[in-house]
Amino acid sequence: MKGDYDKCDQTMLSRYIDDELGSDDHHRVSEHIKNCPACRMTIRENRLIKETFKNKIDKELSGVSFDDLHKKVITRIREKEKNRLSDLHNWITPKKLFFSLPIAAVLILIISISFFNTNYTTDPSAIVNSINTKNSSVMILETQESHMTVIWFNEAS
Repeated sequence: MKGDYDKCDQTMLSRYIDDELGSDDHHRVSEHIKNCPACRMTIRENRLIKETFKNKIDKELSGVSFDDLHKKVITRIREKEKNRLSDLHNWITPKKLFFSLPIAAVLILIISISFFNTNYTTDPSAIVNSINTKNSSVMILETQESHMTVIWFNEAS
């Protein structure tokens, strides 16, 4: 039915039944249906199926109280939230704290020792002397604690 409206297109018929067509396509399908008994029969059958399902669903839903359903859903959500809080509470009970507190204390101790440790120096070394020649360089470095380091660079070509 898309280009040549003398041919039957089940997709266009389905969209026509569901009122999903634009005005031009709706008009073209309506004109096609006037001259096509097979498409008229298909539309009649599909509308009957659609109405049957709609009536069945409406009948089933008529006995459902959506206010009660809403309350049940909210109650279940709150129960799940309580369960999560209860799980958290159970984790924090004294028997669990027996293991978690020492672990936390050890971690804090390790972090504080490494943070306040002053045995290492972060001060930069000072160049005391350096000698540069054509092929090599020597630097003598001295640290804060009077340790001496000699670095020799040999730039052989």
